[in-house]
Amino acid sequence: MRSSTGRKITLPIARVNGAWEFIDGGGVPLRDGARAELTFLLSDINDPEFLRRVTQERLVRIFDESTQLRVALNARAVLSPYSPMGMNVDIDRWPSGCTIAVPITVGPVSRETEKFDAVRGGLWMRQTGMDRGELICSTVLMPEDLDVPVAQSLNHAFTVLSERFETHRISHTGNVHERVFYRDSNDKWYPIGDIRDGIGDRAAREIIANAWAQLAPQLGFVSQPGTSGARDLFDDQ
Repeated sequence: MRSSTGRKITLPIARVNGAWEFIDGGGVPLRDGARAELTFLLSDINDPEFLRRVTQERLVRIFDESTQLRVALNARAVLSPYSPMGMNVDIDRWPSGCTIAVPITVGPVSRETEKFDAVRGGLWMRQTGMDRGELICSTVLMPEDLDVPVAQSLNHAFTVLSERFETHRISHTGNVHERVFYRDSNDKWYPIGDIRDGIGDRAAREIIANAWAQLAPQLGFVSQPGTSGARDLFDDQ
């Protein structure tokens, strides 16, 4: 696949006689295989079936209730037993400055996830059209030594843990996509944001491969052999 890195440019274009042209006239001279994104009003789509396809909401269950996750935190001012030693994680994926990995567990149904499954909790990826996916978790079971036994979401869980262990911080919010880790079938730990972004090799990242294998046909695409599928569809997001 052609590299998508390097400087990028935004050009104003218009639809003229069934083709895209530069706003000042003439075609856009791009090599075959070049990729781009179009931003336009939904009201400009004149094909109802295409409109339905690019706006339809799709849902994939990623983890079941009772799945264990880990939260990376900087506990420089607090003594803690939650050492990340023994976690099989690439050093370049571990958040800078984080010293502990606190275990949390996907818990029972929450108010937000009961519309997905009224019986079991879990973590889902919700995909709307071709936009970046959204990860939605049910309640979260916290470590027994915390005053808050159950958090209502991953963001709530992170805030509670940060208040407990990152006492030097003024604000206790954070990017859970980078700070919450899951363990794949290869016994390595990865940020959960990788699932949403479709980052990973199909052979090594079973969780991602399974999730996008379910989504790709719904989106009307077939992934290429040897890729996660998502990288082909959502490259460089």
